[in-house]
Amino acid sequence: MTSTENTAPNLSEDDPIKVLFDMASYWATIWSFIALCIWLEHQVLRRLDIESGSLEVAILLVSTPAIFLATVPRIQKNPKARLILERARYVVVLVAAALLGAYLHAPPQRRFV
Repeated sequence: MTSTENTAPNLSEDDPIKVLFDMASYWATIWSFIALCIWLEHQVLRRLDIESGSLEVAILLVSTPAIFLATVPRIQKNPKARLILERARYVVVLVAAALLGAYLHAPPQRRFV
């Protein structure tokens, strides 16, 4: 009888698949945080009755790089923020996979293309 304890492949720190997953999940988590901030800002602009599309786009175009430049250095410097990012990135990957699966299994007339 064969043992099934060690059938999973051992991933070392320099394994290309692990490195690719780490980088992709890291950036997906950062960009999902930025998207959440932009969505919240859009909701605030809607509540303030700013209906001008060009003004809203201008505000969002200025705030997106500002959020990015404020977020990335803080995550890199703060060990607690890095730990939160390490834990949240797996959830982000699972949510992205679920959304992609829901999109691919939706009828063609319900897709957002």
